[in-house]
Amino acid sequence: MKTMQNGILPLIIIFVTIYLSGCTKKNQFSLNQEKTLNSLTKINDYPFYTLKYCGDYGFRELLNTGQWPSFFRYEPADNSYRCTCVAAMGSDTCKRFGRNFDNKTRSALLLFTDPPDGYASVSMIWMKEMGYTETNTPDITGKNFNLLSAPYFCQDGMNEKGVAIGIMSVNSVFPPYDPAKIGLYSSQIVRLTLDYASTLDEAITGIMYLLNTEVLFIFLLQINQEHLP
Repeated sequence: MKTMQNGILPLIIIFVTIYLSGCTKKNQFSLNQEKTLNSLTKINDYPFYTLKYCGDYGFRELLNTGQWPSFFRYEPADNSYRCTCVAAMGSDTCKRFGRNFDNKTRSALLLFTDPPDGYASVSMIWMKEMGYTETNTPDITGKNFNLLSAPYFCQDGMNEKGVAIGIMSVNSVFPPYDPAKIGLYSSQIVRLTLDYASTLDEAITGIMYLLNTEVLFIFLLQINQEHLP
C-alpha cells in the first residue's frame, strides 16, 4: 500500500501541473479582453470589421506615466499610405463626415469604445498598423491578440459629445521634439480627443500640448448634442 501511495503522489502532482499550465494558457486574457475579442464581427470581404471594446485600455495610464500597456502591439506600415477626409456641413440636423483610404492594404475596423474615465466614441482603424492585411486577418484562430491595441490606431471618429476628428499625415515634415512631453503619435491624438474632449477648444488644447512626434493635418468639427442619435 505504501508503494502504491508513493507512485500515486507523483502522478497527482504531474496531473495538477499539466492542468494548471493549461488553465494559464486559456485564461491569459481578462474577462473584458475576452469579451472584446469575441465581439469581432466581419461585415464583408473587403475586409471590413466591427469591434466593441469592453472596459479600460490603459490610455490614461499612458498619459500619466508614458508607459504603453503590456498588450500593445505595433506593426510599422510602409510610407505608401494616403488618405482623405471629407465633410459636408449641411444643416444642424444633417452633417456628414467621411474618410477615404488610398492604401495598398485596405483592411478596416469600426471600433466602439466606452472607457470608464472618458467619453464613448466610434472610430475607424486602419488595421495594417496592427499587422493585419487581406490575407492575415484577425478572424483567423490565434491571430486576434493585436486587436486589443485597436484604440491606439484611430484615424478618425466621433464621441458622445459630438466632437469629431480626422487626421491626414504629412510624411515629409517633422516638428521640433520636446523631451519634456510624453508625446503622442497622430492616431493617439485622435484617441485623446475622442476620450476627453467635450468641445473643440478642449480638443485643440490637448492636441497642442501633447503633439510631439508628427506634423499632420487635423480636421475637427462638433455636432450639437441635441442632434446626435
